Amino acid sequence: MFMAIQGRQAISVRHLFAALVTAGVILLAARGARAQVPCEDCDQCMTSCVCQADGSCQGVPKPNGTACNDGNDCTTVDTCQSGQCVGGSPKNAGDPCTIPGLGLCATGAQCQVISGFGAFCLPQNVVECADKCQLCDPNSGNCTIPMPCEEDPCSTGQCDSSTGECIPGNEGGSCDDGNVCTSNDRCQSGECVGTAGGTPQPTATPTATSPSASGCVGDCNNDGVVTIDEIITGIDIALGNADVSACENFDANDDGLVTVDELLTAVNNALNGCPEVPATATPRPTNTSLPTSTPAQPATATATTHITGTVPPTQTPAPTTPGGGTPSIGTRAAGTIESTTSAFLVIPDLLSALLGHLPGAGSGSGASPIFSTPFTCNIGGGTVACAQDIVLFPPSVGPPTYTVTLNNCQVTGSTGTLTFNGTLTATGQAGDVCGTIPSTVTVSIPSLTVQTPTGTATFSNFSADVSLSCSAGSCSCYYDTAYLQPTGTIAVAGTNTNSQVTFGDGSSIYISVTSYGTSTKCVPTVYDMEVDGNITLTTNGTTFAATYYGYDIYDDASSGNDMVDIEGSVESACFGDTVDFSTSTDIALGNPCPSAGVVDAYANTSGNTDEITYSSSGVHIDFGAGGSADFTTCLDSQLFACPAG
Repeated sequence: MFMAIQGRQAISVRHLFAALVTAGVILLAARGARAQVPCEDCDQCMTSCVCQADGSCQGVPKPNGTACNDGNDCTTVDTCQSGQCVGGSPKNAGDPCTIPGLGLCATGAQCQVISGFGAFCLPQNVVECADKCQLCDPNSGNCTIPMPCEEDPCSTGQCDSSTGECIPGNEGGSCDDGNVCTSNDRCQSGECVGTAGGTPQPTATPTATSPSASGCVGDCNNDGVVTIDEIITGIDIALGNADVSACENFDANDDGLVTVDELLTAVNNALNGCPEVPATATPRPTNTSLPTSTPAQPATATATTHITGTVPPTQTPAPTTPGGGTPSIGTRAAGTIESTTSAFLVIPDLLSALLGHLPGAGSGSGASPIFSTPFTCNIGGGTVACAQDIVLFPPSVGPPTYTVTLNNCQVTGSTGTLTFNGTLTATGQAGDVCGTIPSTVTVSIPSLTVQTPTGTATFSNFSADVSLSCSAGSCSCYYDTAYLQPTGTIAVAGTNTNSQVTFGDGSSIYISVTSYGTSTKCVPTVYDMEVDGNITLTTNGTTFAATYYGYDIYDDASSGNDMVDIEGSVESACFGDTVDFSTSTDIALGNPCPSAGVVDAYANTSGNTDEITYSSSGVHIDFGAGGSADFTTCLDSQLFACPAG
């Protein structure tokens, strides 16, 4: 059977499908054959380099001991080892070294040494340009070279003066990533990204609009039919021999690529005709109101689950206390103290455990463009990697970024063993170098769990700007003070309780260390922590939103147990007042409840003071003239009811 296509050609169904099958075979063969494409972007300690399926350039390692140059002027007798060039004996710290292209943009360069990592050449007194869109001219030492954004195909050609980076542009447009092992290079968020191994990997979000005026995949000239010539054009695009602009109608999902599935759709359109396009699309009706959803019941708390979303504050109906009255500020305060304190105290434990186990903790300065080393866990595993951009021309040194990955890593905390699982990053400032602990760092924790002696703390989407100060000048893991501006959540799951603290914008935590333990590395045992700002506490499904003012937590864990003193103010709609807390007897934190301690809660508006007493038998609250109430546990639901509203 033959069919006419626009009166120009006649092909058989068999021939058309044969063309498709051939195209598919060619595509698959090309993907496999691309791995045999010669390439030069491989290590100098490899030979016979060819492209790999993942887009990398790899070859056969040269014999170990082959002479090479690792590009580091602070190493000597460089040799090939397992396909990589490894520096030999390091030069001494302070020895002069050479970085090509520095010119007058630095006073020179010196070797800096880190024990266990070697020596690295770093420029000294690098010229910093006040205008971030200007670069230093090595011939004059002046900032007269404009950022070459006009030469960047993935930018608008202009520089962002606030960041010193080229403004992204030409999204989805063609470019050249300089890698012969990739194809279909496209601009994505300001970067030129190629497809590894020639295998299309859609990255852009498919659009709901029709790819052409005719709505027909493969109809290059929008005449309502697909010809064999157009099929061949689509095959050329899929193979990377033609740009997608040669026939944009082959790119059905608008991702800048043509796949075998899109070729199949085009062949089907050639055989059966293009689909009809509705004359007018029916507009989607606009909702005038949103239905009221039924509130979900809180999940039953366990030792490992916690609420991860933002829960709108709801007023819990006010049950009567055992004394026959309604909830007071004292009852709600008693439920708040232990749950928030447990979450807050995880932060210095986290800081200290990480700082104490970073490479270079307590040592002098040093530098490494990129290194990775094991995280020193007592039990379990982990790695610490540090990356730092060192640009030779124009000369610049970027801030170091540490990436810490932990897998059942156990370290010693102030009150026992801490077990970490998860990943975090910490980025220093310009002028800092890998191998030292930055004094100012931005910490980002997408997800990290810390098993403590009393429960499990989970950090979710947590970030904080952290500033450290040290009496010794250059910070080691033994810091004097730490100032944090946190966002995100910390959830603490203990015995029969589940609480979560969410830090709002403007929240801050100031830690001042009095002393460190003698048997625990870099872990403070006596310190003050002042909390300020908007914080939301969710405990076993009930929500308490408040603003903290100078809320000071003094913790003495020198005995191996947290003995806590609380002073400060908390304002909350749940209280209906601002409440001042004052501790007369230190609180002995336990699992799940404090075993001792006395705290006064003073309501500013009414002038009433409720006295909260923790003991091994429960919680006793003295309301003064209003009587008293006793609870057998600090987890009693009545302690989480709001007295206001």
